[in-house]
Amino acid sequence: MSTAASAAEFATPVLPGATSGIPVGAAAPAGIYVSLTNYYWQSRLTNNAGQDNPLRVNVFETIPTFLVVPGVKLLGADYSFLVSQGVSTSSNNIFGRKTGAVGAFNTFLSPLNLSWALTDSFFVSTGLSVYLPTGTFRLNGTSSGNGFYSWAPTIAASYLRDGWNLTARLELNLNTKNDATNYQSGDVYGVDFTATKSFGPWTVGMQGYYVNQFGPDRLNGAVVPASLYNGRGKKIEQFALGPYIAYDFGSFALSAWYDHNIRTRNGAAANIAWLRVSVPLGNPFSAAPQAPPVTLPDRKVP
Repeated sequence: MSTAASAAEFATPVLPGATSGIPVGAAAPAGIYVSLTNYYWQSRLTNNAGQDNPLRVNVFETIPTFLVVPGVKLLGADYSFLVSQGVSTSSNNIFGRKTGAVGAFNTFLSPLNLSWALTDSFFVSTGLSVYLPTGTFRLNGTSSGNGFYSWAPTIAASYLRDGWNLTARLELNLNTKNDATNYQSGDVYGVDFTATKSFGPWTVGMQGYYVNQFGPDRLNGAVVPASLYNGRGKKIEQFALGPYIAYDFGSFALSAWYDHNIRTRNGAAANIAWLRVSVPLGNPFSAAPQAPPVTLPDRKVP
């Protein structure tokens, strides 16, 4: 029962490394933006000692994101909201048995994001988001999403000066129970970090992530016991680091980065290649320019 329920669960929704290169502590200029983030994830599962499990997972996912910055203030901060919806294809190999899936990941809805400019170069932001259980979840098969809600408060800070972008973003995943399996994934935090320098249209640097599960997985209310394939509670720990490069073409920007696994416990030891295209769609929120007042010459009435 424990093995079946655990196998049905997809990974906790936090997607480490997804915000790399973005100065998420600062709000973007007012306007509407779309981006398409793509990644290829090649991994092996590890146990509590970091040793390999007989499971290999390869995933390709594309994630369109829609960001709106209406140019309004709330509590003295710049307000924005966004929504994203990933679609993935995956292939698994466990004990030589191959399975795969094509489906949707959980919808990421972020209706409240606030960013404060503390100085002309230091910014902090906070937000409240939720992963909706809209992903493709299969009780008897390979899932592409989760069958539960995950609340995701965030906080971030960015230092931006002379082309430097030093950013860190913390996201919590507070997970509810999957009623289909009576399994509850433990709560997790993940940190994305970026250190890049821009030279004209080029940006280069390093980025990475750290993920730590601070709450145990539970089945039927009881902590998942230790086994050959996982430690007690299946508490995930992941750390990865890699290079980042981007080019701003003006009408759109192209970013690429690579995360090399350094440490993983009870989870997917993944090497991940990323590619993101970002396009600003303009600012429909700015007031239409007004014609200057016309001064007519005096007319004498006869």
